[in-house]
Amino acid sequence: MIGPGLPGATMEALADGFACGQVGTIFITIDDGDGNNLVGPTTANIVEIECSEDNAATYRYLGVYPAEDAVITWEGENLAAVVVTASEEITISLEAPEIASSFGPCTAWITAEDVAECCAAHTAGTDVSLLEPWVGPAIEVLHRLSGGLFTGLCGPVTVRPCGGCGGCSAQQRWRYSDGSIGVIWTGESWTYQGRTSCSCGCVPEVELGRYDVQGIAQVKIDGEVVAPSSYRLDSRYLLVRTDGLSWPSCQRIAAEDDEEGTFSVSYWYGEEPTELAELAAARLACEMFAACNNAGRCKLPSGTRSVVRGGNTIEIGALVAESLKTGATGILVIDEFIATYGVKHEPSSVWSPDLPPAARRVG
Repeated sequence: MIGPGLPGATMEALADGFACGQVGTIFITIDDGDGNNLVGPTTANIVEIECSEDNAATYRYLGVYPAEDAVITWEGENLAAVVVTASEEITISLEAPEIASSFGPCTAWITAEDVAECCAAHTAGTDVSLLEPWVGPAIEVLHRLSGGLFTGLCGPVTVRPCGGCGGCSAQQRWRYSDGSIGVIWTGESWTYQGRTSCSCGCVPEVELGRYDVQGIAQVKIDGEVVAPSSYRLDSRYLLVRTDGLSWPSCQRIAAEDDEEGTFSVSYWYGEEPTELAELAAARLACEMFAACNNAGRCKLPSGTRSVVRGGNTIEIGALVAESLKTGATGILVIDEFIATYGVKHEPSSVWSPDLPPAARRVG
């Protein structure tokens, strides 16, 4: 589970031992431990994140922590094509969550244990808790050098889609309090009349404003939750209606999303760090720890001008000057990360201020 385990916080549940290729059929159920159902059964927000050569998969479910301690149960086929179940307890913590830095990712790439494992020679006999202060700074440095590419799992955030053109039939009119005609409900979607601030029509899909959406937490129309079975996520940015109806393309944007005439989508987004990112962060944290506790074991360049060893002279000052320009450290795994994901390698893009926003983030 992803913490903090507070009611309403992001929850990530993982299941192993099920066969590959069951997305859409494998499902979860959450109850309160006494047989009272809290969530599901549902196949929504379940993805296969790994499939081994022997056909064993790891599945991930994204949700929110329930309001009390609970049990999550998975059901699907094992490697022998037998339907089995697996359960795990969900424990709610009453501790307040730690607020993430705006300069770093949403979730940490590594832990202090990862640092200790990566740099055993530097940290042998060291209390692992002493490494914790260097985890955040190391991640922050590499996160900034890579242009914020690996955010980890973020959210859920809520957006209010609005835009598009068109018209619908079989109209049922809805009026503002002043009597003027505003939004029109067709029985399938909202259309628009008499306003110019937000055009409307019947749309089978909406863009969510990001291209790294990992899962849909909740969709609401008129304040009512839409069944997850009636939509799907395509290409990590398109929410597609699958029940033959359409999405609203206009709404009362100033109203809360639990009121009539509104439409909102809550989702998780982000990119998980690669193995190279995790290794680089662990090594950099280790070097930062060594620099402050035993400089003789730290491989990061210092202010030394030169070092002579075995008849060879190394100009450390030149290395420092170059590292200030490029972000290089002289440590292979860290420099490989910078060379691979550094901001100078980011692809170019084109943006126009004339483009309308696909969705409006709220909160």
